Amino acid sequence: MIMLRRIIKKVKKLTRNYQTRKEGARLIDFCKKNKIIKLHFGCGPRILKGWINIDLSFVPYVDKLYNYTDKYYPPEIRGTKDDFYAINITEVGLPLPDNSVDVIFHEDFIEHLDQRGQIIFLAETYRTLKPGSVHRVNTPD
Repeated sequence: MIMLRRIIKKVKKLTRNYQTRKEGARLIDFCKKNKIIKLHFGCGPRILKGWINIDLSFVPYVDKLYNYTDKYYPPEIRGTKDDFYAINITEVGLPLPDNSVDVIFHEDFIEHLDQRGQIIFLAETYRTLKPGSVHRVNTPD
């Protein structure tokens, strides 16, 4: 329990520092303009319109469209690079206030984090979720 408190304290400190950086400022601007805040972690090339899509680096979907096809990733839900944010949440946290996020979604993501990273990720997402909001976790098997 003491280790978890230290990790959470570290994440909060990192989050405060990150808010002054370019991606943090851009993310905060997005949140001010939108009433519903939806986060999509580990998005890869599948960037969703109307969501804050977070991954380590941008990958254009056109390189992977053969995997998704128009049936599973139709043009009307495709986001652009403007919907993408390069954030390593386990290193810098989320530049969002407590209780500010309505929906969090990720699939085939959390199993790629080590145990420490998973604790940081879950603590930080829990911190930002509004009471009664949804955190959907999809994993293999």
